[in-house]
Amino acid sequence: MFGIKLPFWMNGTEALKLAAASESFWAWVKGLLDEAAKQLDISQCSMEALKAHAIDRHVERLPGESVASWRTRVQHALATAQKSGSRAGLEYILTVYGVSAFDIQERVPGQDWDIIDIVLDPDALSGASTEVLDKVFAKFGNTCRRFQSSHYQLDNQYCHESGFHELQHIGKD
Repeated sequence: MFGIKLPFWMNGTEALKLAAASESFWAWVKGLLDEAAKQLDISQCSMEALKAHAIDRHVERLPGESVASWRTRVQHALATAQKSGSRAGLEYILTVYGVSAFDIQERVPGQDWDIIDIVLDPDALSGASTEVLDKVFAKFGNTCRRFQSSHYQLDNQYCHESGFHELQHIGKD
């Protein structure tokens, strides 16, 4: 690995044994350092290291949340906290969770001014469950606003050849 090469006058058996032992020791140290460096990367670290990162970033694992989803929340906790309370932050969270189709409606008539309605397509949720997203929205909304999510579904009778689809609300959660 390190290729310890001794000068020709040190080619005795004892010196070669010492060189092999030294190379073995430093390979072991390098392995330890590589493993420690891997634990800093949240996308690849062990569960114990992930728990430590989560504690450090004040991210609790939600009941029913998958490890991949929790890992994603821990990884993006700082950016989420910095953008918290803004429309850009909400869009960032939805994008991080892999939600491809959503609409954010603010100041909806007939509702309190601080309620934001997040309209989601249940078919466009890749890996994120609506229950986990609702809990994330509740935590995200602790800053200054309240969030509620509703779902829509494409209604085939409104599909046109031009590719335009009209969305039909099927209920609020």
